[in-house]
Amino acid sequence: MAIESMPGDRHFETAVEDNTLVAFWTGQPTAERLEVMVEQLQRVWRQHQTGVFLLNVITADTGIPDAETRRVILGLLAVAIVLEKSGIDATMSRAILSTLVTISRRPFAMKVFSERAAAAAWLNKQGGAGASAMIGVIRQLEGRLSTRMRLATAGD
Repeated sequence: MAIESMPGDRHFETAVEDNTLVAFWTGQPTAERLEVMVEQLQRVWRQHQTGVFLLNVITADTGIPDAETRRVILGLLAVAIVLEKSGIDATMSRAILSTLVTISRRPFAMKVFSERAAAAAWLNKQGGAGASAMIGVIRQLEGRLSTRMRLATAGD
């Protein structure tokens, strides 16, 4: 597993497990963060030319991407999105994402989940990395970002 992060970024981290990129978001999605993710997807694609998979974990405090950060990512076979929000914010976000998933024409399977394990299991059935390996990667990314946040807060 290869973990990558942007220097000093406390809100975004990625890791690669076999043919699957796992992205963990805790802050506002930005074009710069998305570009890092796209670059990593391209590296995974060079190693797995039959296709790559993406597992996005969107935590409760992650904002909605603005127009600049939205892109169409080609070469993906499947995308699983874990939306870890609750209340009215979750209802609205899931409704928007589910509608986009339903009406968009894309060359890959895409599904929105509320639980990490369900997303990892579904992505594994699509051909992505092992579900338990992906859950382990998510935990590592979450721990790294949590530590980075604690250190930054202690330094403020």
